[in-house]
Amino acid sequence: MEAEQYAFYRIPKALFEQPEFKDVSTDAKLLYGMMLDRMALSCKNGWIDEQGRVFIYFTVASMCECFQCSADKCTKMLSELDTNKGIGLIHRVRQGFGKPDMIYVKHFLSSGGYQTPLSSGLLTPEKTVSGGRKKRDPETGFSGTNNTEINNTEINKTEKREQRHQYGRYHNVLLSDTDMEKLKVEFPADYQERIERVSEYMASTGKSYKDYLATIRRWARQDQKKKQPVKGGIDYSYEEGDCV
Repeated sequence: MEAEQYAFYRIPKALFEQPEFKDVSTDAKLLYGMMLDRMALSCKNGWIDEQGRVFIYFTVASMCECFQCSADKCTKMLSELDTNKGIGLIHRVRQGFGKPDMIYVKHFLSSGGYQTPLSSGLLTPEKTVSGGRKKRDPETGFSGTNNTEINNTEINKTEKREQRHQYGRYHNVLLSDTDMEKLKVEFPADYQERIERVSEYMASTGKSYKDYLATIRRWARQDQKKKQPVKGGIDYSYEEGDCV
């Protein structure tokens, strides 16, 4: 319980101490810390490209919810971090067709510059040298401190007990932050409508589900099947959630 209560984002001190980052806004630095935090989720979901590089999905809509600000401000923060217009801490790859951008979050190198981490080295813990000091990570160039370190055991406990929040008009659809992020990636145009559909159906029938993300995905597959032409006449069958 304590691990959940005091979970926090880790932001490299260099962003505040080194002169090359003085023009980067505090909000953009916080956004970079949030992106670093999402790298672990990307590894779990298998979001790795053909070259073994880890990427994340973080839509502007999700950023607006996190920062409680406008889309224009979130777009500006992304530009501050981007390789095209900003400092170069992230690299965005557009996919088109309504899909969210793939974002490569770069790590600091001890020799200077940045590097996109590979999946094999992303979660490698820092090694401790004699005297209790932390050795600098060869990939990030940063050392851990006692007041900002979370060990792997605490992270695992937090993941296992991830809190679910109430969504929908009737507050009966339970989704964790991870579930919501997956919904936004898979259904960027209408994820809220899909949540409302489940919420209304449950309220009207009294039913409930063990896994609401799985339910929304199943209904999406059913919707896709209904769009396919039926051979041999009219199909009078209906699935759960339909009105008859």
